[in-house]
Amino acid sequence: MNKTKKEKQEEAPKIEYSEKYYDSVWEYRQVIFPKEWGMRLMERGLMPDEEWRGYGVQMSKGWYHYGSHPPEPHVLLFRRPIGTDPSSGVVDRKLGEDQFREFEYTRHLSKPERIAMGIN
Repeated sequence: MNKTKKEKQEEAPKIEYSEKYYDSVWEYRQVIFPKEWGMRLMERGLMPDEEWRGYGVQMSKGWYHYGSHPPEPHVLLFRRPIGTDPSSGVVDRKLGEDQFREFEYTRHLSKPERIAMGIN
């Protein structure tokens, strides 16, 4: 039996979003799922855009799931470079070249490569 859009929405978890916070390169945000989702999310590991959006996360473009908060596996950590256009996900080349190169390099690494390099 195929579920209706309304049935799917009723099954979707209630998701909360933190305020954004920043360092010199990145814009960060936490996405908080219900606690009972912790083990399911922890088993998934780092998720590509299509997967986390499939769980019902709704954020503008350019965000990357880079980790979780170990004591609270239902809290997912996201970041994107400061200066990212939220409608296109394109990074502003006005960023410092070092920050832009770091972003371009690390966003394409596989999970094992990230772990080996100590990158979240």
